[in-house]
Amino acid sequence: MNLTGRRFGRLTVLGPAAEPGMVLCRCDCGKLKKVRASSLTRTSKPVRSCGCLRSEAGRRNGTGSIRQNSANMLDLCRRYGTQPGRLINNKLSSRNRTGHTGVFLNEKTGKYIAFLWFQRRRHYLGSFRTYQEAVAAREEAERIYFAPVIAARKAELAQGS
Repeated sequence: MNLTGRRFGRLTVLGPAAEPGMVLCRCDCGKLKKVRASSLTRTSKPVRSCGCLRSEAGRRNGTGSIRQNSANMLDLCRRYGTQPGRLINNKLSSRNRTGHTGVFLNEKTGKYIAFLWFQRRRHYLGSFRTYQEAVAAREEAERIYFAPVIAARKAELAQGS
């Protein structure tokens, strides 16, 4: 299929590229970009620009560029050894069967195991006869491990504004 001269979003196809299945495009911003032809014509999430559209959307939405956001997240991870936003996220995994993060039932022993992931380490909190004991252990560990990081991050945000 010859796509030469056709427009797809901000991209205009100039002609086939040296690699099979690829086309050379010029973006409205002036950059040349090699793109897989099928990426232009697909119905789900087609390529529409050289990448400038995404950068502009980030600036327009006030979130800065994607790279800057990634650099900020990396800086946070280095400072705290974890992602502070994930510490306060209470959303359960779709695979969770007990109703509480970090608590699962060991079907062999019939006991509940409590654990906590923090700073790339899994902290074993114990094996408990009841679900309530395991949840209490997990919540206490969250207070011990997560609270200082959350408080430091909140203070940092308050100081910056």
